Amino acid sequence: MEKSEKLANTAIAAALREGAEYADVRIVSRRFEMLELDNGAVQIFDNTRSSGFGVRVLCGGVWGFDCSPLLNESEAKKIGRNAALLAKACSKLTKKKIKLLPVKPVRAYWAAKVKIDPFKVPLKQKLDFLRGLSAKAFSFPQVKNLHGGMDFESEHKVFASSEGSFIVQDLLYSAVGYLLNVDNGDGAIPITFNSEYPPWGWNGNYHGMGYETVNERQLKSGIAASVEKGLSLLSDMKEATTCPTGIIDCIGGLDIHHFAGHPIELDRINGAETNFAGTTFIKTDDLGKLKIGSKLINLEVNGNTVVRHRPKKDFGKYWKYFEIIQNKGDIYSPANYGYDDEGVPAKRLDIIQKGVLLRCLNSRETAQEAGQEYLTASMRAHGWNRPPIIRMHNMHIVPGTTSVRKLIESTERGLIIGPPIPGMGAVWEVTQSRDRSKSVAPLGLSWEIKNGKIIRPVKGGIRSYEPLQLWKSVDAVCDEEVSTLDIVRCGKGQPHQSVVTFHRSSIFRQKNGVIE
Repeated sequence: MEKSEKLANTAIAAALREGAEYADVRIVSRRFEMLELDNGAVQIFDNTRSSGFGVRVLCGGVWGFDCSPLLNESEAKKIGRNAALLAKACSKLTKKKIKLLPVKPVRAYWAAKVKIDPFKVPLKQKLDFLRGLSAKAFSFPQVKNLHGGMDFESEHKVFASSEGSFIVQDLLYSAVGYLLNVDNGDGAIPITFNSEYPPWGWNGNYHGMGYETVNERQLKSGIAASVEKGLSLLSDMKEATTCPTGIIDCIGGLDIHHFAGHPIELDRINGAETNFAGTTFIKTDDLGKLKIGSKLINLEVNGNTVVRHRPKKDFGKYWKYFEIIQNKGDIYSPANYGYDDEGVPAKRLDIIQKGVLLRCLNSRETAQEAGQEYLTASMRAHGWNRPPIIRMHNMHIVPGTTSVRKLIESTERGLIIGPPIPGMGAVWEVTQSRDRSKSVAPLGLSWEIKNGKIIRPVKGGIRSYEPLQLWKSVDAVCDEEVSTLDIVRCGKGQPHQSVVTFHRSSIFRQKNGVIE
């Protein structure tokens, strides 16, 4: 720690000598391991490390940035000076002068909740576990293929600023999961456990935990449940009739990431992503006034999220209809951290309250410019060779009070919008300003409800909606019994940056949806 602090102080001092008003340094060491097996045979093994530091400088009211993989004092002096000289040169090309919202200096340490360091677990033990999953899967004659995998990623981060902050953090993400193909003789379908459908990760959803994520009992018992689900879906696909059209209540999960996450990033609101990942329908004047959902919609950001999943005995019957949390116990978010990459402490904040948009995701720069007095601790960088930008982290729909059973029983005419099934042709698209969405081509497998009962599987139909209209028409939000997790490696920025985001949502009902 002493060596890191000395290196950081050297870079900061070099920047200040060149006239910088502010400077910060991030020293990052990352390690990544990926292991993938097909039917017990190793397909991918990746074990990489990366270390370096980046210096961000405000000089003449303009940002400058430089970085290096060489962790020594002479390099720190050079990089600190280079960042300041770059900012100074750029300041001659603009009249706009950046100012930062003041923060209190912090000296702190934060670490992820880790019981077992995955990088200390022998490779043979990991291979034996994944091969054991394959052996268990092939004890079922309907299983024709199993892809299993593990990912582990650690990040040791040091942040120091010219204002006096010095923060050390140890982050860790772990994932284990599998995809198996279930074949009933008439057709086949891929089923994942503890994971998303491709391309988001056959190797499982990331958790902010250690090797204890690899729960042998849950994963192996999940194979029988996966086979049962696959056979049930195949049967429903064979029996499915044409999807009803017209005005119909729609039951499913809310898309938090694209319609409540990206649109409220203040740099995007200011036009930063216009030529890369789209703009937004949100304006800064909307905060505190724009009705973005019904009174049942409450959305929060929370820097430290733990999902304490204690499902009831019958929760598994809903797995066919929704991509719900399958594993039991405490799930620590992979997007947890104590402080963002500007040294701002992470905390819980209301973003949408009773349907009204209250806050947006910001940085010290954008908050000062917009006259905001709060900070959402949303500045993150992918590694040491990128400057931080505004990113989503933990963003959740606050659970309601309705059980899924009561939700279905209170629906006179409705449709459960099922999870995407590869090969069924469902395609999703979003407009440049993220104000319209459309499922183009047939929906995947869905289930029709009449008079409070699920009566039949259906397929086909096109669902088209405007996010604002959808969120405003939500008339029921379920409790925590059945929850969906959306864990996404989100891309943003030029040069490109990828970080993990984490969204928990309860099942909801949209009143009077439109199926074409």
